[in-house]
Amino acid sequence: MTSGQASAKVARNSVAQLDESLMLAPVVDDGGATVSVIFVSHTHRHALVERRLAWKMGTEMADWVRRVLVGVACLLGAVGVATAAMASHGEDVRNLAAISAMALAHAPVLLIVGLIGRSRPLAVAGLVLAAGCAIFVADLAMRHWVGTSLFPGAAPIGGGGMILGWLGVAIAGMFRGLLNE
Repeated sequence: MTSGQASAKVARNSVAQLDESLMLAPVVDDGGATVSVIFVSHTHRHALVERRLAWKMGTEMADWVRRVLVGVACLLGAVGVATAAMASHGEDVRNLAAISAMALAHAPVLLIVGLIGRSRPLAVAGLVLAAGCAIFVADLAMRHWVGTSLFPGAAPIGGGGMILGWLGVAIAGMFRGLLNE
């Protein structure tokens, strides 16, 4: 048996041992303690830190939230540009101009929060902001193209969601480490 085979065998046994006993090791960051799982790769060259428990601890934004925020931001950006183009060529442009303004105002914020935001409070604020904007824009679109509201009270609910989302982003941004540390 070569030394490479021996070290690979020891690494495989170590990983199995970690899996069977569920050994957790605390890893302390600058901002406070974060519980993490440490495991050694099968090549035994380096240790990797798994930070999935950080979301449960309330310290880090989950990957699915990032994907949702970036996806909604890009959709809002596309809707904003499309409705701005339609508004420049139409007659009844009041709702189209409002759709464009709301979508293009909120898309960059959601994109930034999704790409560089790290905290759980910022994630919640971003999701509230995204939902509020989506409901508001959808209600205006339904009024323009179908002639009826999305549902009773959709515009005030969407507007209130946007206000709460902006306030949440402001509060999250005031505390150290909630945006990007």
